[in-house]
Amino acid sequence: MVVSAFRRGFILDTKASECPDGFVKGPLLPGFFVADNTEVSAKSDRSSGAFIVVIGTCVSVGDDGQGVVEALLARLASDGEQGLFESMDNLVGRFAILYGDTECVKVAGDATCMRPIFYSADGTAIASHALLLAKRNGRRVVKSQLPFSSSFPANFTPYEGVRILPPNLVLKLGSPQLQRFWPRGPLPQISTEKAAAQVLDLSVKGMKALSDGRETWAALTAGLDSRVLLAVCIAAGVNLKTFTYGNNAGTLIDRRVASHISELFGIPHFEVPTRRPEGAMKTALEEAHYWDHHWSAVEPLSEVIGNSEAAVFSANILELGQSNYRKLEWNAGLEEPKQATQMAAVYHRKLSRKAKDEVLRYGKDEYLSRVSKSFQELIDDGGRPSDWLDPFDEYYWSIRMGTWHGPSSVEKDFYGEPLNPFNSRAVIKPLLSVSKPDQYDLSVFLRLITKVDCRLLDIPINPPKWP
Repeated sequence: MVVSAFRRGFILDTKASECPDGFVKGPLLPGFFVADNTEVSAKSDRSSGAFIVVIGTCVSVGDDGQGVVEALLARLASDGEQGLFESMDNLVGRFAILYGDTECVKVAGDATCMRPIFYSADGTAIASHALLLAKRNGRRVVKSQLPFSSSFPANFTPYEGVRILPPNLVLKLGSPQLQRFWPRGPLPQISTEKAAAQVLDLSVKGMKALSDGRETWAALTAGLDSRVLLAVCIAAGVNLKTFTYGNNAGTLIDRRVASHISELFGIPHFEVPTRRPEGAMKTALEEAHYWDHHWSAVEPLSEVIGNSEAAVFSANILELGQSNYRKLEWNAGLEEPKQATQMAAVYHRKLSRKAKDEVLRYGKDEYLSRVSKSFQELIDDGGRPSDWLDPFDEYYWSIRMGTWHGPSSVEKDFYGEPLNPFNSRAVIKPLLSVSKPDQYDLSVFLRLITKVDCRLLDIPINPPKWP
């Protein structure tokens, strides 16, 4: 059995490029190829040569009244890049956007780069999967032995010469230099009530549009994020099925609470036992992503869902509004990650225990020096942290979300299309615009849930035992 590793894949090489197996030629651009199940929309303006290509699922929560590609091209033509960036704030989905004209091609991602965009160190090629880019045109793949967990340091990958585009940055093909396009100014502080109303309204719009005409599934656990996601699904009136995966003691509470919640709201729920992948599936997963996020759940979920075109929702992005990494200052005394050495310290602190043991064998000082150099190179290439975001929030968004969450989502392509109704800058902005105490207290999320159905909070969040 042959299992395609690069599902919903794409590659664009500005130099001569071969068409990968299972791919077809993409629209408008030379050297652009897409997997046969990749959704692509494109439009160009003959007079100016301007164009827009959207790869993946993308809808707008704004009120522009046009199709996404048409609206983006019109905004680019009328207001230039800044107008395009403003329109992109309202987009939700999992996508990459190529834009430009006959002289220049640029690429940017969705709000968290949930559709990962890997690029060559010289900026001449991009792709949906790191290995796909590393071995383009028959290149020899060189893999680093540097210890890591979840994601590689900064925006590097284990493959030599392959990097990943962080959120809120745009890459001009032909150059490794990055350009920040968000935020474009300081975020005004707003109340919890206003933030909860905005997030609920926009995420409901996104959920309705993303699930329209599709079988819809959502991951459900005992945690807060999935409770907020369920509230949005209920408010959107989505015909939903939920699942919880795992079959060990570590997932017992999640499975019991999720089963109780789904029964309370009359939602079909599935408990999915996990098992290690073997054969063709194991090989495909190893090629799709360089880190085992949830390989043991992929094949069982594929069998339960039984529809690779189903929309499968998660809510990890809500972690951006919780200032999780600020606890590293309180509990570990780490400095705000504004400079490369400070970023390296945060990166090392969040390594798994196994990876930290490997670092000790590698040599901690040498390791931190190498990691710092990686972060410095990202900064020098244009990835300097924004002056308008909390440094810990910025790090969480760019490094945690951009280099872990995005690449790990390619595993989900094997059992459905991974989506998130909160994956929009229009949704993330109000989450970061409330006061820090409100972020620490999770006030926005709790208020959002109560605006939909208070019964969702009758069941404890992550209880130590159940019942």
